[in-house]
Amino acid sequence: MIICLYPGRMRLAWALVLAAGCYSPVPATGIPCAANGECPTPLVCDRARAVPTCESSLSDAAPTDMTAPDATDSPLPIDAAIDAGFGPCLDDDFNDGSATDWTIVDPTWTVVPAEGPDSSSAFVASPNVGDHIITHPTMRALRRAHLALDFRMDNGATSDFAIYLVPPGWTDPNGNNQARYFVAIYVLGGDSGPNDRIVRSLPPVPYVEVATHAISVPARTWRHLDATYTENGSIEVKLDGSPYMTSPADTLLPGPLDLLVRFWANGAIDNVHLDCLR
Repeated sequence: MIICLYPGRMRLAWALVLAAGCYSPVPATGIPCAANGECPTPLVCDRARAVPTCESSLSDAAPTDMTAPDATDSPLPIDAAIDAGFGPCLDDDFNDGSATDWTIVDPTWTVVPAEGPDSSSAFVASPNVGDHIITHPTMRALRRAHLALDFRMDNGATSDFAIYLVPPGWTDPNGNNQARYFVAIYVLGGDSGPNDRIVRSLPPVPYVEVATHAISVPARTWRHLDATYTENGSIEVKLDGSPYMTSPADTLLPGPLDLLVRFWANGAIDNVHLDCLR
């Protein structure tokens, strides 16, 4: 046995004398990583351990302490980077008595005091027949959206409530020749049905129902709806916080899309919140 000096490591190590000279053994695993995260070659610093140690390979364990990530940590995953741009775009409870920011596509809409689910103001559509459609500048050209609102259908015979997702440039979002996705909720006991549904419309191809649920919402009751549209064309609907219907991924009507709110016959909305990504 002789002592060999290994430059760069600044340490002595025992080695065997072979025919070719000094032989460097593989460093022992389990020793703590250096403060800068370095380990003796060929070991790597496994930060997934409670105390980062030098190992022959990285473990699959999740990091136990992420409070002080090292500068050499990998960047955020792509999904996390996309999520970083997804956030609040609109909040309106109409309690200021105004809806001047909204675009009324089909009249008439009016802010009415004491009409909301909490007896505050609400945005009311009337008269008791025909289409009533609105949108908002923040609802344009969306790649992803989560719309949450309270709604009420007031006509027990003919009311329905819908969320439209329409390619930009529309003139009549409800027209027979307009491509769109729509979420339709029909009044219980009314003349529509047989199901609430999510529909893809690509004229001249007939409507395609991509998800359905039995009609369940009675007239003149406030309900809370969450509708989420994702980049892959899937739409998820929750009613009063519970899963209601979800459509699969769909690429036949790619985004970005404009979002609109529609009633047939009179109804009302309140407490509108939109998260979006453009």
